[in-house]
Amino acid sequence: QATDDAAKHEQSRKDHIIAENQKAREILRDQPEEAFREFASYLESQGETVTVRHNWEDANGPWIGVDVSDRRGLIMDVVLQARIGAVEPKWFWVYEYGGNRRASREEEIPSSDAVLSKQSVIESLAGRYQKASANRR
Repeated sequence: QATDDAAKHEQSRKDHIIAENQKAREILRDQPEEAFREFASYLESQGETVTVRHNWEDANGPWIGVDVSDRRGLIMDVVLQARIGAVEPKWFWVYEYGGNRRASREEEIPSSDAVLSKQSVIESLAGRYQKASANRR
């Protein structure tokens, strides 16, 4: 009986994680993904080379990201990642420098901002882009 209970508990835990990851993917595929695509489109119209990328199955949680390059090289690599928390998904901005995952920085988005509007994502991306651009000059 104890073995059966443990197996049921483990399966329940796995089902919960799968459901939470699915919820996080759905949230990312809504306004945040639109925001990344709109931001990329704007930068492309300004002459930048932009790639929007994502990984819905990442072991740390689903994410969507953008790489921005100019003729001199990569100036911005930023990812919005959802991770499973005890009660709700936790959101992180992950900034990578020089194409090196070991040189990345993370900033957790406060839980009061857990519902990310398209506008707030665009504003965050624009702010990061301005900082990255200023550092390149």
